[in-house]
Amino acid sequence: MDRIIKMKELPAITGRSRASLWRDIKAEKFPKPVRLGTNSVGFKASEIQNWLDGLK
Repeated sequence: MDRIIKMKELPAITGRSRASLWRDIKAEKFPKPVRLGTNSVGFKASEIQNWLDGLK
């Protein structure tokens, strides 16, 4: 089972601001979020790791 990373954790993991991450999500340059509730989203850890590996 894949761990879910919440949006508030992503800036520390990626080194990017939340605004930059949302821009990239909208432009389809970042993995799509998974809806956790009405006002909450998360991201699959494996997809985030793949994205980070692609930056190298």
